[in-house]
Parts: sequence; C-alpha cells; structure tokens
Amino acid sequence: MTQSLSCSLKGRQKVFVLAQNQAYSCCRGYPLELDQTMSYSSVLQFWRQENQLLDQGHAVESCQHCWQDERKNLTSHRMTYGVDRFANDIQLIFSNACNQMCSYCSPKFSSTWEKDIKTNGNFVGISKSSQQNLIVPVIKQINSDYWTEQIQHSINSEPDDSVELTLLGGEPLMQINSIKQMLELSNKKIKKVCVITNLNPPDNKFLKWILENYSSNRLQFLISLDSAPKFNHLPRAGFDAERFEENLNLLISNNIKFEFLSVFSVLNFFNLPDYYTWLDKNNFQHTLYNLNNPDCLRAFWIPTEFSQPLLTKIQHYSVPDFVSELQKSRNQVDLKLLEQYNYLTQYFERTNTDPNNSVIEFKSYDDLKAKLDRVLGKSDYKPRTVHAEDVEVNEETESFGSSADDPNMDYFSKLAEAE
Repeated sequence: MTQSLSCSLKGRQKVFVLAQNQAYSCCRGYPLELDQTMSYSSVLQFWRQENQLLDQGHAVESCQHCWQDERKNLTSHRMTYGVDRFANDIQLIFSNACNQMCSYCSPKFSSTWEKDIKTNGNFVGISKSSQQNLIVPVIKQINSDYWTEQIQHSINSEPDDSVELTLLGGEPLMQINSIKQMLELSNKKIKKVCVITNLNPPDNKFLKWILENYSSNRLQFLISLDSAPKFNHLPRAGFDAERFEENLNLLISNNIKFEFLSVFSVLNFFNLPDYYTWLDKNNFQHTLYNLNNPDCLRAFWIPTEFSQPLLTKIQHYSVPDFVSELQKSRNQVDLKLLEQYNYLTQYFERTNTDPNNSVIEFKSYDDLKAKLDRVLGKSDYKPRTVHAEDVEVNEETESFGSSADDPNMDYFSKLAEAE
C-alpha cells in the first residue's frame, strides 16, 4: 500500500506574489504561474487536486523542498507545522518595492536590488546558484488589478472576523495604495493583520494609519532585524537605526504585539553577543533562522578558530542547534570562502558599506578578508582562477571535492598562521 504524503498546510497557507503573477500553496512550495484565464477559486481547486495526489502517495512537483529535506532525514516544513496555525491565512506581496538591499535578498523581493543589478550587472566570481538568485525576473504582463480584485472578492465572501491577512514585500509599509484599499474594503472580514516589515520605511505615515485604524488585538508585526540596531546596516544595507527606533517606539507605545525575525549569516555572526544583550535587556521576543541561499553567506563556513571564541561568549543563551553546531570541524571550505570573499567585496562596494564601522570584539569578516588578502599575496601561494562552476555545492554532501587533489585547499591553515 502506498504511504500517504498528505500535508495539512497545502492550500491553507495561501501566498500570492502579485508582483510576479505567482501563487504558492505554502511558503516553501514552488509557484503556480497566474494569468487572467484563472480565478481565485480555480487556484484553490488546483491545490485541492494536488492534496488528493499527496493523500495517494504521489510527491507532487510543487512540494519538492519538503521531499528533498525528508530524503536527507531532515524535518521538513510539512512536518513542522500543524493545521491550526493556518486556518484561513492569506499572504500578499503586492510589490518588490523596498528601500533596503539586504545581503541575502534578491531583485525578486527588493526594488533596490533590482535597480543595482540592472545598472551594474550580476556579481562575478560566485556560484551559479548564487548568480541565479540575483537575476531580475522576467514578468509576464497582465492586468495588475485583476488578481487584486479576485482576492478582494474572496475575502469579502468570507464570514466577518475570519480572515488572517499577512502583508509582505518588498517592504509593505511602502506599498500604501494597494494595501490601504484592501484593508479599507475588507475591514469587517479581517480578524488579524500581520505585517512582516523592516520597520524602516522612508516615512512612517502608513504605519501611523495602520495603528490608528486597527486595534492592538488585531495587529502583529514581525520585524526583520539581523543585529542590534547599531550593527544592522552590515547585513541589511539601507538600514537607518534612528528611524527604526522611532518606529519601534510607536509600536511599543500603542501596545502592539511584535517579534523580531533574524537570519543567521556570516554578516551578523560576530555581532551576536551584542544582539542577544540588546534583546535580553529589552525583553524582546526573537526567532533566529538559518540562511539557505546564497550558500556562501552561511555562517557554516566560518572556520572554527574564528567561531569558537564567540560561541563561548553566547553559550548561556538559548541558541538554535545550527548555531552551536558551528563548533564541529568542517573540511574543504576554501572555495566557498573565496566565493564569500567575492560576494561580499562586491556587496560592500555597491552599497557603500564600510565593515570597519562595526565595533566587534572577536574576528570580524573584515579581519578575515584582510588575512585572506595577505595569504593570497604570498609568493608561495598561487590561487587558480575561480569560476562559478568551481564553487557549486554538492547538495547531498556540501563539499567541494578532495583536498588532496587541489594544492590550494589548505589555505585556511595558512590563513590561521598569517601575521
């Protein structure tokens, strides 16, 4: 008998990326391309058909992320969440408009990234998968109001006080017209509004409007923040600490429920002690997620001689397993660190970010980069040209071939010895 692959999330967590004409049956699924021959109800019917296939044991294509995780004996998204969390949840992305250029984001979700890539081209000396993340998507043009109207009609057909609406971006606090119209027309139907935001829009007029028109028990803010405010400009270029703290005080003074969401990467790893101290001092709620893409920015690649002192300093905090696992030794990382060097050199240059502006007690990325420069400059070290295909990750092993076959693979031992 075929084992059921049923998923309680599929079709209940409905994600509409209107800026890209795409719909997702959950936040980890592959997209369904939308056009004007379809309707909101036909999309739901398609997802119900996929659910029937899952019940019969067929691994549908849109759920590949979960199957890949489960084949590796990892806990997949479908295994993590129960059905009650997404009773009637509609998540909307109206636009990629955003005033930040976060290190791990992409043109798909940031207009600042889109403008940079269109102006300066893609990054060089990085893996194909990292380059793919930075490609400006080609979007099939359809009537921009069509799907907004479809979703609006669906919400208005629901019982009063039954819909949980999640607003994402881009930066939703910059997308005033589309979101404000939907909130006004569907006010009675909406039980709760969740805003996922950098809390750093160019002005806070729309934020104030939301706070004035929705009571605190109907609002939740999930705030993207990767470091204490004084360091957050490193992973999230365009961040303004003063403006952020002004908006945060607005939430606090209005008794709004909020939580910080952080992405764990090489650019905030060395500032974790300051971040945890800031969170603890203010009694703020916080969730830390591990970065998946671009792979080269994962803190996983930091050599243990740099990571161990900091892990000792934060050991009294409750940190996720993927943080404490950095104590484990890892091999064959130099190609990935070369890619990281290439990526961040271009990122800092394009965003006019000076990594030396941060006060870091332990080894910062800039220290690591400076050592790398010195090692690469040694006469006895002749690095080969690094092409994108050289730094592709083997998804199963996350390794890059045998160090015995590559005379440059032991450069980290030289890096650790550099004066």
